Amino acid sequence: FASPRIGNKAWKEEYNSLSNIEHYRIVNNKDVITATPYIRYHHCGKPVCIHKNGKFTLDKKETSWWKGCFLYKWSINDHSCDSYYKALVRCNW
Repeated sequence: FASPRIGNKAWKEEYNSLSNIEHYRIVNNKDVITATPYIRYHHCGKPVCIHKNGKFTLDKKETSWWKGCFLYKWSINDHSCDSYYKALVRCNW
């Protein structure tokens, strides 16, 4: 939940190639922390994006550089535990 980018590209590829781990990365709407640090760091796992409308998307990878950029994901409020909890409750799983 709400993790920043944590490794370089080689680390991400090595982690994602592990067959004994199924990793999902939960992102609440435009949580800015999930877009940092931006240069030379990468996310691992499969992103689950929770949207304000109560829907969520599960993507195999980030759809575009823009949607993962801190200029697109600008909300510090979307990073709070309370905001994540409310977003999860809103979703129709």
